[in-house]
Order: sequence, then C-alpha cells, then structure tokens
Amino acid sequence: MILSALILGGVVSVGAKLYEHWTTSREAAKAEGASEGPEADVTASGDEASDEVPSPGEEIITEREVDQRFAISVAGLACAVGGTFVYPPATIVSLGCVGYNLIGLGGIIAARVAKERKLPIEVMDLGAIVIGIVAKMFVLNSLAECIYFGGLKLRIQTKNRLRNKIVKVFKEQPTAVWLVKDDVEVLVPLMEVRLHDILVVGAGELVAVDGKIVEGTAAVDQRFLTGEAQLAEKGVGDEVLASTFIVRGRVKIRVEKTGAATAASQIESVINSTTTFEDSLTTRSESISDATVLPTFGLGLLGLGLRGLTGLEGVVTSNFSVVYRLASPWMMLNYTEGAAQDGVIIKDGRSLELIPRVDTVVFDKTGTLTLGDFKLGEIHALGDVSEGELLRLSASCEQRQSHPIAKAILHAAEERGIPLSPINDVHYELGHGVKAHLGDETVLVGSERFMRNQGVTLPEHIQDLLPKGEAMGNSFVHVASGGRLIGLLELCPAIRPEAKEQIARMRERGLSVRILSGDHVSPTRALAESLGIEHYYAETRPEDKARIIEELQAEGRSVCFVGDGINDAIALRKATLSVSMRGASAAAVDSAQVTLVDGTLKRLDDLFELGRAHERSQRAGLALSFGPGAACTAGVLFFQMGVPAAMTWYVVSTAVGSAVALLPRITRQVKSAGTAPETADTPVV
Repeated sequence: MILSALILGGVVSVGAKLYEHWTTSREAAKAEGASEGPEADVTASGDEASDEVPSPGEEIITEREVDQRFAISVAGLACAVGGTFVYPPATIVSLGCVGYNLIGLGGIIAARVAKERKLPIEVMDLGAIVIGIVAKMFVLNSLAECIYFGGLKLRIQTKNRLRNKIVKVFKEQPTAVWLVKDDVEVLVPLMEVRLHDILVVGAGELVAVDGKIVEGTAAVDQRFLTGEAQLAEKGVGDEVLASTFIVRGRVKIRVEKTGAATAASQIESVINSTTTFEDSLTTRSESISDATVLPTFGLGLLGLGLRGLTGLEGVVTSNFSVVYRLASPWMMLNYTEGAAQDGVIIKDGRSLELIPRVDTVVFDKTGTLTLGDFKLGEIHALGDVSEGELLRLSASCEQRQSHPIAKAILHAAEERGIPLSPINDVHYELGHGVKAHLGDETVLVGSERFMRNQGVTLPEHIQDLLPKGEAMGNSFVHVASGGRLIGLLELCPAIRPEAKEQIARMRERGLSVRILSGDHVSPTRALAESLGIEHYYAETRPEDKARIIEELQAEGRSVCFVGDGINDAIALRKATLSVSMRGASAAAVDSAQVTLVDGTLKRLDDLFELGRAHERSQRAGLALSFGPGAACTAGVLFFQMGVPAAMTWYVVSTAVGSAVALLPRITRQVKSAGTAPETADTPVV
C-alpha cells in the first residue's frame, strides 16, 4: 500500500511540476510583454516580486509550493470522503495526493534536519501518514495534510502579509528632484540624476544626494546622519549629505555621489550584511512542537507493546501539537492586523513573542525623544530693550516665513499674546536672516554671520553665552535694530509632549530606561534629567550604538531600541526588539521590526500591552492543544480508547484552538459594533 502511494504520488508530482512549468512560462511571457511599458519594472519590483521571494535562508518551502500542496491536500480530502461514502475508486486519487505530499514532506524533513540538526515535528506527521496508509485511514491522512499545509500557509502569511505596504508607506527619500538644465530648473526623477549634475534644494526639502554646494547658503539639519540637534551652516564649497534636511536657505549642489555610493546607502549596505537576531529566531510553536517528537515516539512504542498497532496509532494521533502550529501563527496574524489598524505596523508577527522578554528600553535622543522642531527657550535682551519688545520685533520680521525657526518664534509670540507689527521693504538673505522696516526702525533677525555681514558689532560679553547654549544643542537667533545688537533668542529642541508619560509607563512595567545619543554630553544629560532617566550615553557614532546594544544584551538584558535616524539603523538591527516611527529616515524604518504610524511615541505602551495579550493567548492555545492530547494519550494507553475517539478529541481541540486564535478579531469586531455610529467607514480587519 505504501509503495502504491509513492508510485501514485510520483505520478502526481510529475504532473504538478509540468503544470508549474507551464504556468511559470505563461507568467514569464506576460511579464516580458508588460515590461515594454514605461512603469513595468517599478511595478514588478515593488509588488509582485516580494510576494514570491522569501527572506534569504528563512524558508525551507516556498509560498507557491505551500499553496500547491494545500490545494492537492484539499483535493485528496474530497476524493477520500467521496471514496468512503460515494464512489470507492476515488480513493485511488486520494492515495496519489497523499503520496505526493508524503514525498514533499520527506524533502522538508531532510532540509530541516540538515539545517537544524534535530528531528523536527514533521517526522510525527510523516509517521502518522504512514500508519494511516497501512491502516487504510485515508480520510484521516488527507485531513492531517490539509491541517499541516493550511497551518504552514498561515505562518508564511504572518511573515509576509504587511511587508509590501510598509515599503510604500514609509519611504522618505524623494522620488523627484529639481535639476538645473540649460539654466532652467526642471523636475526630474531621482534615478535620472548623474554625477556632476547641478540640483537645487530649498527650505523644507530633503537632500537626495551627496555633493558640494556651488551656490547659495543654507542651515542644514543633519540629525538623521549624525544625531546632533545643532544646525550646520553650509555655504559654497561645503559638503552636504543625502538624507539631510534644509531648514532655511536655498542652495545649488553639484552631485558627487548618488545611488549606492551615498553615505546613507553605505550604512544601509552594512545593515544588509549584518547577521540579525531575527535570522536565527524560531517561533514558539515550532520549538514546542519539535520538542514533542521523541516523547511521542517513546509513548508510541509503549502503546505498541500494550495494545499493538492500535496503541501506536492512537498515541501518534493524540499528538495535538499540529493544532498549536495552526493556532499560533493565526493568533500572530490577527494580533498583527489589529495592531496595524491601531497604527502600529509589526513587520513580522514573530516580533510579538519578543515583547514580553524585553526588560530594557533604550531611546535615541534627537528626533525620538525630541522633535525636529524648535521651541523658544531663554530670551536674552540687551540694554533697555524688554523681552517682550525683542520678541515682537523678531516675530514681526519672521511673520511671512515658514521654516522651523520662524515657526518657533511666531508660536512663542502667539502664546504670549504679543501683536505683530506691519513690515515693509523686506529683504531675505536665504540661509542667514531677514532685514525689514517696522515704521522708521530697521530690524535685522538672523545668524551671527548675517549680523557681521550687515556691519553689526557683537558685544564681547555675549561670546561667553553662545558656547554654553550651543553645548546644550541650542541655536541662537540674533536681533539688531539701528545697527546695534539688542538681544538674542535661544531656541531649544522641543521634547516630545508624550515622552514623559510614556517613559513613566515603561517604569511602571518594571523596565529599565536609557538614552543613547550622538549629540554632546551636556544636552543629553539635560534631557535625561528632565525626563528622570538615570542612564545615558552621549557622543556615540553609529557603530558605537550597535556596540552598546550588544554589550547590554551580553549582560543578559533583552533590549528594545527606539530610534529614527540613519545613524540608528545598525543598532536597530542588533536589538532584541526595534521600534521606529513614520517620518523617520528610510534606513531606520526599514531596519525596525515595529513602526509607529502616527509618528509619535503615543502607541509605545500599547505595543507592550499587545505583546502581553498575545502571550496570554499563546498560553491558552498551548493548554487547549496539549491538555486534550495528554488526556487522549492516557486514554489510549490505559483506558482502551481507540483511534476514532482520539480523532474526535482532535477535531474538538482544533475547533477550540481556532476560536482562541480568532479571539482578537472577534473582540475588535464587537468593539467596532459598539462604536458603529462613529466608525462606520472604518474597515474591520
């Protein structure tokens, strides 16, 4: 009977391979025809390709093979049922389907043994199928195969379902840039930019390439690369790097590096070659199921001695670990989808298993605990000018500007209820400052360089003030009237309003909280003290951040790292759990396992609660899978329970396990129904 199954299975296998070759050829022909269109390459590489290609070294069986074997299992089950109750010859077809998957299952076992050097749980499935063939239990065999390949299909979906959407939603690199061509600025796709081209980048725009400024000046925010909050004043001859941001000014840049040669891409290439924790991660359901193989074989031999073949069949059938393998990834999928609906993108459902293990949360400073915007700190008025008057003059001059520094000044004036004065004869020097007339008064607002260029003398006593503020990561806006300096506005990086509350919640969970920053010691210490964080690291380079994460984990800690910059990307890959936010650098978003879609930390505590809820559900699924299995094993060995009774309990356990797996979705549907008037247009995932 086994030989017949293998022969028929070989026939089915050959037929399946021929059909696969035929469909692949048709798809290739369609793809070749579609590639003649101008956007075909982008579409193919962005969507379809990623559905079929698993992560390197991650999958033993591809998604296409799983779909194929699942379909054959369903067909085999239908034929087995038909052969049992309606048309007996249909059983032969069912036997061929079983034999086909039996051959495939043998290949999976061989691959896993070669990779993991241990007997996997698939050995139990193979043994059950062989016993079923000998005992002519064709319906049971086909059902077991359906459950196995159905569970494997769900597990693969858990890993891949949200992957394509993440790439599309969170890419921050611009897709088009302004190119100077024949003295005219034209908008062109980034991929068309070549070395030595001249690009124009203005305030509020991201720099797309590495290059040198050939015209103009600008204040550049380099925090995504260096971690420093201090703006860098750039002029002709200075270098600018990809993924930095122009806060004010307008420059023309000669392209020196583009594509894979940019500094940002170099860091991303390091990420791609880094061995990550995720590559060696095995899901809990696989680990637990694999651990039952040898005990089940031992009990099966005991059953064989006590009750003969019936005892062996009953014990093997009573291994309900397949139910857990089905329910566990299903739970992950449902929790992942629910999290996505709440604004938390979990790229791999297995990350849910890591959350309860975390005991240390490490935050990047700039851009994570602080905002990219500024807030007005101290107002340093000189002479007989009041602070209110100084703020009125500077806000009036900046009232038509939209860069972050102007917004901070205008917001401060609005909060204090200071009215703005009309201005005329306004002159902007991009990247440096503004000169305006308020009635008969000429006011200058801008950088130190702007003041010197306008002939304003800077008092010596302010030279002691500037280094102290700059050491704290603060910036200064100089204000002059009538040709003399009348004061300075000190601008500080704004702390995220939700940061203090989220850190307090982390402490309530018993987690250790730390800060890791590329910024200077003084501003890092000041932020840590303001948030009540005892441990912090400052002036760290990207490789230093990764090393510190590794050192903490070598001490036995499980680290969650929250970061947003390109300089955080390698550390994000090294951490047990990594979190980034929408609006962060492309490298950080790509590297993180979890992304907070709203661009804030507000959902961080929800992420930890989600992990706890998932862990509770997994424990419930474990109990519902192995509890009945243990009871059935005892019944087979000592109370004359037969295979049909064990199979009945198996079906009941499968149904209950599926219900537990669906519980997150059911709960969300109930909550959505309760708020239907307010969320009628919101789809329930």
